[in-house]
Amino acid sequence: LYEYGHGVDQDFSAALHWFGLAAADDDPIAEYSIAMMYEYGLGVPRSYDSAMSWLQKAAATRRYPAAQYGIGTLYEAGFGVQRDYAEALHWYKVAAANDYPAAENSLGQMYQEGRGVSQDYSMALEWYRRAAAHQYPYAEENLAQLYAAGLGVPRNYAIALHWLELAAAHGDERAKPAIERLKGLMRNSAP
Repeated sequence: LYEYGHGVDQDFSAALHWFGLAAADDDPIAEYSIAMMYEYGLGVPRSYDSAMSWLQKAAATRRYPAAQYGIGTLYEAGFGVQRDYAEALHWYKVAAANDYPAAENSLGQMYQEGRGVSQDYSMALEWYRRAAAHQYPYAEENLAQLYAAGLGVPRNYAIALHWLELAAAHGDERAKPAIERLKGLMRNSAP
């Protein structure tokens, strides 16, 4: 409640206090919440080291996939740790094994861009599809990009449009202008 100010004034110190009490009982959601406070500097000085420590607790105690994904993002970006794509890939796969769509999408991006792995559009497609099966809008947008560009699949603007429309329906604001651009491209390329 205090973290977001739901029904009370927003108070990060109070949020940290209550999360700390729950974390003392090995509550992975509380541990993850404390990690996010440190990662983003919410009521505490920003500390990627502290964020990583809390993420590791949450990932280890209850196999909390959001924490596993968070560890992957820190390794991929090199925040508080040496950038390590292999370690990011490992943690994304651990979270994806728990059906965490953001991790599945990140795996798709790593394969699409060849970060820490050989570039492989078919693997990117597979991971994006897994995330899209959870209605994860960013994976839907990434699928649209693959189809629009013909990366690993035959170029197909109609399928790309379908994925962009799903992404927009699932809350991806970036998909809306992309839909209009793609429709324009489809009009201009029609025989």
